[in-house]
Amino acid sequence: MTSTPETLQNFISRRNISEVRHFTTNRGLAGVLATQSLLSRKQLPEESYLEHIFTPNCDTRKDHKFLDTISLSISRINASFFNVCSGSWHVNSDVWWVILGIDPSVLTHPGVIFTNTNNIYSNVKRGEGVEALKALFADEIRPFVPPPNRIIRRTSQPVDCPTDPQAEALYPQRLSTEHLLRIYVRFPEHEEKVAATMDAVGHPPVEIKYDPEAFR
Repeated sequence: MTSTPETLQNFISRRNISEVRHFTTNRGLAGVLATQSLLSRKQLPEESYLEHIFTPNCDTRKDHKFLDTISLSISRINASFFNVCSGSWHVNSDVWWVILGIDPSVLTHPGVIFTNTNNIYSNVKRGEGVEALKALFADEIRPFVPPPNRIIRRTSQPVDCPTDPQAEALYPQRLSTEHLLRIYVRFPEHEEKVAATMDAVGHPPVEIKYDPEAFR
């Protein structure tokens, strides 16, 4: 008897993936809430009323072919990249940081590209569909050519986290906040600021959660 092929939704459920995440600044959050959309880097300048609050996480992106996609992490953020953004590029600015927790069903939407490591790495494997998502959870990932280099999946690693913490899901163009489950903050005083921003732009209420561990 031929078995039924596994679907993206089935794999997401089997791996207990309850959230995908994207970190941004308080200015980026204001834009997301105002437009009720998370926009790709390419789409951002086209929104005229974001002109004065647009502060990208990084000044440049090396994956130029993918500027019209939004980088999402599965279950946990790319902490090493976050540390560079928050601890280096914007360390002397007045920005602060939040994490958007998004319904994992967005991984089943058309056009989502899965990368088994950082999208700029020389041996990155990209693809769409359930087999491409499964590849993010392989026993071994080799991010660069030439070898030797490898990331081994640890037995202690949470089942819902990709083997390489830098693995990505690239969402095309625009992601509606109707899929936004919650907003994480690093410091308790930011809860009120997020709530005030949400109220000021008239965004429907979303859970705000103080969780410093989410940023590590």
